[in-house]
Amino acid sequence: LIQAFTSDANINYSVVIRILPNGQLDNTFGVNGIAKIADINPDLNVRGYGLVLQNNKIIVYGQKTIIPLQDPTGIICRLNENGSLDTTFGMNGFINNFSNFNLVALDNQSNIIGFGYNKADPTGSAYVGAVAKYNADGQLITGFGNTGIVNLTFNPGYIQSAILDSNNNIIFSSFDPNAAGSLNKINANGTFDPSFTANFNSSFSSLNDILSIVEKNGYYYIGGMNYAQNGGEFFISKIAQNGQIDPVFNYFVETDPNLTTVGDMIINDNNIIANGSGYIVKYLLNSMTLA
Repeated sequence: LIQAFTSDANINYSVVIRILPNGQLDNTFGVNGIAKIADINPDLNVRGYGLVLQNNKIIVYGQKTIIPLQDPTGIICRLNENGSLDTTFGMNGFINNFSNFNLVALDNQSNIIGFGYNKADPTGSAYVGAVAKYNADGQLITGFGNTGIVNLTFNPGYIQSAILDSNNNIIFSSFDPNAAGSLNKINANGTFDPSFTANFNSSFSSLNDILSIVEKNGYYYIGGMNYAQNGGEFFISKIAQNGQIDPVFNYFVETDPNLTTVGDMIINDNNIIANGSGYIVKYLLNSMTLA
């Protein structure tokens, strides 16, 4: 499955494409292999949000067409296995009671977790970080927070990357081009964990851009770019669940001038595969350090 975006007659679409193992479009899916969902956009930097596979269903999320620009609306919808809209999900196939989704994932109980921004006051203009919990069919679980949504007490800023870990905690990175970025933790009950952030920030004081977060064997691997050093450097590090840096792995810096950022990573038992700057790079793990 591939997610893409297109527009037609002034309508923006999220496009889901299903491709067979031989590389041909699967004509049993959508229309000639393509399902189009009107008025779901990428974010302002034209990144795709993503797809979540739920058994044989497909959850798609993004932003509603942004009119006005200052008032986006987060959208989640669900497609059937054949690419048609599943009208049994949410309200006629859609969830749209949240301001912006930066992460949508399934927790260990198959509930749908949404993380992003919401209005602190539904009638106002101020946004705060928020977590929403829906059941498998897209209905808010009212026992979670305030009728299914927990508003945080702060605006997390520009969210670069976010994951739902194996304990249903949300780990996310914030970006500030004029200051150090940060790695943060929201507990499974929707509360912010300040000790995790404090531990991380005491280890890293100058990281700006954490673009990739991957959980593996009880640790978080982070990758991105540090603008403060040598005009920009590519880094990978390993973080414990309390936010502290792993003292053995420590902080790896790539010295090749062609490699300046990490976009995504695959963490294997004996190696790490990273992409970024137009390259795919494989690093070997030797006694849990990089080479």
